[in-house]
Order: sequence, then structure tokens, then C-alpha cells
Amino acid sequence: MPTESLRRIVYDTSICVAFERREISDADWTFVRKYVLKHYEYCMSPITLYELVVGLEHAQAQYFLKSQRAFKALYPSHAKAFLQLPRYFVLEHIFGRHVEPPDHIATDLDRWCRAILKARRKSEIESGTVMLPGYRGGFGLHLDNIVSQIKDKQEGYVASFENLRSIDSGKYTPELWAESVLRMIGEEATAENIAKVVAAVDAPYFFGRELWGFLRSKYDYAQRLSDLLDEQQLYYLADPTLLLICNDEKLRGRVRKGRDSERIMNFDELKAEALKSIAD
Repeated sequence: MPTESLRRIVYDTSICVAFERREISDADWTFVRKYVLKHYEYCMSPITLYELVVGLEHAQAQYFLKSQRAFKALYPSHAKAFLQLPRYFVLEHIFGRHVEPPDHIATDLDRWCRAILKARRKSEIESGTVMLPGYRGGFGLHLDNIVSQIKDKQEGYVASFENLRSIDSGKYTPELWAESVLRMIGEEATAENIAKVVAAVDAPYFFGRELWGFLRSKYDYAQRLSDLLDEQQLYYLADPTLLLICNDEKLRGRVRKGRDSERIMNFDELKAEALKSIAD
């Protein structure tokens, strides 16, 4: 469970989808939101946004307003900030190296959310007729192109897991996993760097270890691309002050043996924490 030192909070895609499906009531959402505003810095994961955009692109036009509700959960009207992409985030929180990503990334993510929330129908987004400040004639998103780019990145993750098929049983160690992290962020796989990664975060390792366990089975990574985005989401736990809110019990089960599991809770647990703060 979280401690008083935790001050950043991030919602996994499963939380936004639960709100969209009304598995979380408006009353509970409002109550918890007020608690989060008081006790945490609310941050947004680009991975969550990417997954929601994929869902929006696949959704039929008549369900646009239903899909839009998930974006309302991710992108509230109160203070908020997008986290960096995982590779930049890991560099900063494990190696103390702040790398400025391309200027357009944070701006684009913010603009995507504002456009989707302002649109009245899916066709307005696809036709570029959403009126946003600074865009004469309207703003839009090529949802199919965005989803294609996301899929390309996911397929890169697939290739990296497929390369592990040659590893002997039982050899998927934290050190081997750390080497793959260092390749991802462009750092040398020295003993010192490997030790830093292993000490800083373990949820992606435990998650990946279970996926590795499927390597010699008929598990098809290409058909389970969402699993690989979930793995990327877990790198945000490299910040020891961050709490991940997640209703995906399968994900939580995969990392339950790691120390980072203490900083992953579901919405009901967050609500219970909020209620306890009132009682105290």
C-alpha cells in the first residue's frame, strides 16, 4: 500500500475503460477525484492515451460519445501533466539524465485530447472540423495513421520477445532483462548500469518473465499487442513516488511477486484509501 511519500498518480487504461463502461459510478469518480487532487500530483501516461486512441479508431461512429467518456477520465479539467515516453522517463529516473523529447510530443498529446473531447461526433475528428484555438478552419486527427504508427512500435516489441526464444529455460534473469532495457534507452550494458536498472524497478521484469514463459508455447505475441503496451506502462514505476491505478487483475497478478506491486492498486482500493482519510 502507498505511503505518505507517494505524490504522483497515474491511471492505467483499464481505469478509463471502467469509467467509460460505468463500472465506476459518477459519484465514486467525483469523490476519488477530489481526494486525488488534494493528496497527489495527477499525471497522464502517453501509453494510456495511445490505447484509448486505438479503441476510438476501432469503435463504430454511433458509439463515439461512449468512447469519449474514457478520454474524460484520462484528461480532466483540473491540473494535469503528461509523463514522458517510457524510454525518456527511465533515463531520467534511473540515470538522472533529463532528455527533452521532441517539442511536439507533449503538445500533440494535449491537443489530441482537447480535440476528441470537443468533438460532437467521430466524423468531426476525421474530417478536421473540430474548432480549436490557433487552428483556422478546424483541427482533426488521422486516427488510422496514428493507430498504424502505434502498431509499428508494438511490432518492435514483438520482435524483441521473439528473439528470446533461443534462451534456455530458466535463464530469463533480472540481469538479462536489464540488458534489454539498456538497449531500449541507448545506454551501455555495464555491470553498474545493469545493477541500477535491477535496483530501480522490477514490475516490467516480472511481467516480461511471464510472457517469456509462453515463448515455447503457442502464445502469439502479435495477437496480444496490448500485453506489450502494458509492459511499457510499468516502466513508470521507476519513479519511486509514483502510484499506478489499475483494474487489470491479470496485470497485477503477473507482477505480484515484485516489490513494485505495492505501488499498484485498483480503483476500489484507492477509494478505500480516500474513505480512510476522512475517518482519520
